[in-house]
Amino acid sequence: MKKKLSLSKVARSIFIADPFDDQECLACNVFPICGGGCPIDRQKKKEGIKIDHCSAYKTMLADMLPIYYKCLES
Repeated sequence: MKKKLSLSKVARSIFIADPFDDQECLACNVFPICGGGCPIDRQKKKEGIKIDHCSAYKTMLADMLPIYYKCLES
């Protein structure tokens, strides 16, 4: 038996945890770049599951920018 995928349920589960409601995201200097990280992980955090929903940008941005810049020069 085939199961149907409910796009509205998927959308609700992904977008229910708004990063603009997360004080940690709002205080982060890479929030404009990452947009709050993984929405599914952010929802898990909201449900009380200890999970780091931050993207690699938070810890690696300073290392990534020079490499990205060099790629643009090529």
